[in-house]
Amino acid sequence: MRMRIAVYLNTLDESYQILFYNAARERAGKLNMDILCIQQESLSRDNDDPDPFPSHKFISADGIIILSATIISRPVSALTSQLRTLFSTLPIVSAGIEIPDIPSVVIKTKSSMERLMAHLIIFHHYRTFLYISGPEQHPDNAIRETVFCQSLTEARRTDKTVSWDIIHALFNEYSGMTAIQEYIKQHPDNPPDAIVCANDTTAIGALKILNMQENECWKKCAVTGFDDIEKIRTDVTGLTTVRQPIDEMGDLSVDMLYKILKGQATPSVLRKRQIRPT
Repeated sequence: MRMRIAVYLNTLDESYQILFYNAARERAGKLNMDILCIQQESLSRDNDDPDPFPSHKFISADGIIILSATIISRPVSALTSQLRTLFSTLPIVSAGIEIPDIPSVVIKTKSSMERLMAHLIIFHHYRTFLYISGPEQHPDNAIRETVFCQSLTEARRTDKTVSWDIIHALFNEYSGMTAIQEYIKQHPDNPPDAIVCANDTTAIGALKILNMQENECWKKCAVTGFDDIEKIRTDVTGLTTVRQPIDEMGDLSVDMLYKILKGQATPSVLRKRQIRPT
């Protein structure tokens, strides 16, 4: 009998998740495994439902992959026991966020954000910054925002002209648009040198608003994203981003789950390195 795995993600109408799922589906096919995609069930900060994955009662699967980077927006320290309770004896692989005692495939966000900030501060000599964050409790955003602040704090020790602001968005295009629109209203004559966004979709929204400004200084702001999704090559221009090997993460998540199901040894955490800013 063919093994069947279930992949939990947010929605297949966003480039990051489509790329991950297509890679996972292709790899599952090569391993003679069936694959199910379960959408719009999440472990978000606002979801206190004791059973946030209700579909598990109705589907039959041999193992679970959770694209945790898209459906978890709360601290992960207490999630292990909840996931183990929900999915009972089924093996689980987390993709995108390391969850304690859950086999995980993650991308080295911290070092990539450090390289991005060095690129902006040292190579481009930018001195004033705005960070448009993702959800405050999201683990990836917490890492990126921390590196952003640490990098600029270090730079300010030798150059007091370095300054920054932080505003909050929700990892989507609309929230990027509304966040930068409100910031411009509050600081109409004070554009930063660089606007660092927590991900590409936020950056796309911000760029659309910037490009509509009558004040040319706002149009000249450098804007960076994170992920290198396909949409940035068709929807906007002038965006610096960090490429995540999302397709490899999908491929490796299926490989890890397959080995677990076969009783083979696997690392507890598999970390992929991101590619430099582009």
